[in-house]
Amino acid sequence: MKQLILPVILPVILFLGIKIFVPDMKAAGIFLLLIMAVLAGAVLSPILFKTEDSDEQKN
Repeated sequence: MKQLILPVILPVILFLGIKIFVPDMKAAGIFLLLIMAVLAGAVLSPILFKTEDSDEQKN
C-alpha cells in the first residue's frame, strides 16, 4: 500500500513546495514531470527486476 501512496503524495507535496519557490508554472510543471518520471522508474524497476529474477530462476 505504501508503494502506491508514496508516488501520489510525494509529487503533490513537491509540487506545492515548487509552486511557492517557482512562480513560473511551466518550469514547475517540467520539474514535476521529471520527478514523476524518476518516481515511476523507482516504483517500476523493482517489479521489472523481480520478473527478470523469477525468469532466471525458472531456467
